[in-house]
Amino acid sequence: MKRVLLILLMLVLPAQAQDPALQNAVSKALAGRTVSELKVSGNWAVCQWEMSEAGGMALFHRTGKKWELAQSGGGAMGQGELAILGVPPKDRERLMPALGAEEKARVAEVLREPQWTWLTRKKRLTDEDLEYYTAWELTLIRNEIFALHGRPFTDPELKAYFQERPWYKVRPGFKESDLSELERSNVSFISSYQKRTGKI
Repeated sequence: MKRVLLILLMLVLPAQAQDPALQNAVSKALAGRTVSELKVSGNWAVCQWEMSEAGGMALFHRTGKKWELAQSGGGAMGQGELAILGVPPKDRERLMPALGAEEKARVAEVLREPQWTWLTRKKRLTDEDLEYYTAWELTLIRNEIFALHGRPFTDPELKAYFQERPWYKVRPGFKESDLSELERSNVSFISSYQKRTGKI
């Protein structure tokens, strides 16, 4: 079945989407589903999938040469969802062109406020809180805690992700001690959870 899916992907996908590492990630993450319209831009790829009478979209992220599922769900994905997950504007445009006024407003809205403070500022996190997040989402959640206090980022993707958000202001004198005890605890927990589960 896996081989049939890979062969099918190779026949229907444009050359840019025929990266063997991407094909492997797609077939692994979306096993048993029919995949179509795989588009690639930079370190990001998006596709549609169908299974029985259900359908949805999946977003993949590349770190180095490794592709991993960033998010998948039923229904359509828009540029707002791509913005939440840190897809740069130029890649969002390539992956999902024809942005209307409503979707532009949605993108501006999702960038206006931090995404995960509802989770990270209320309580100590548990495995159950994090189990459905992908490695990339966990990285964003953990680093958003630092970003709220103005930590400068050197990683190009994280730097671009937070610089696009109007609430993020770099503070050159940032220290980890600026975080509350709860925030430090949650950063540490997310980091150890990522290592324990291989979601790095």
